[in-house]
Amino acid sequence: MKNMAQLIQTILWVGLIGAFGWRYDKQLRALLEAIQKRVESGSSIKVGPVEISELQPQNSEQQRENVVNEINQAIDDSAPPGRSGISPEPQSREKIVSRYYLAEDLALRAIQTEYGVPINRQIRAGRLQLDGMFAKDGKGHIVEVKYRLRPFPEREVQQIVDNIFAGIALYGWRNVKIILAIVYDDGSSNLDNEERRLIELFRSYKGTVDVHCFSLEQLEREFGILP
Repeated sequence: MKNMAQLIQTILWVGLIGAFGWRYDKQLRALLEAIQKRVESGSSIKVGPVEISELQPQNSEQQRENVVNEINQAIDDSAPPGRSGISPEPQSREKIVSRYYLAEDLALRAIQTEYGVPINRQIRAGRLQLDGMFAKDGKGHIVEVKYRLRPFPEREVQQIVDNIFAGIALYGWRNVKIILAIVYDDGSSNLDNEERRLIELFRSYKGTVDVHCFSLEQLEREFGILP
């Protein structure tokens, strides 16, 4: 009798839920559509203790500031020892800027192809400035693209990743992976060795960091810029 009573109770609950869904079908659909629109517009939504922080596109000034910082780093990277911080000729700077934009675009295309998911580019979440972000298998993926002319010093590249994780922790995000995509504009770099070196560097991060090393020339050929 006890099992029969539990069975009847379960049937009643299922029927009640079904009746509720049938009676308020339009209202439920409207609620879900409203939530979807708020997410698409970047608005913040809070459900109990869980909050989806605002994700907004970076404005032109934020993108410009980020590019200037990256270009200055690339210029220091390309300077001979003891001459960092010295401005190059205008033609050289223009070339570095052009190559940087090309490297970032092609790296994001390559990552998108590799992971099979569209990437939201140049977005911000509070103070976090992100080159790209996407969700896959219930996990957030942050894409950080770096343009290099020489191999990355381990301390420098580790600091970049640690700074991103610090920002993630500040907003209480969970289940997030960082994809570090480094594009080398130097044919002399051994990309296989470089990628193995950096993968080993982040081994202690327990699967929260993916490293991809690209040759800019290789990316240009892959995406049809070079024959």
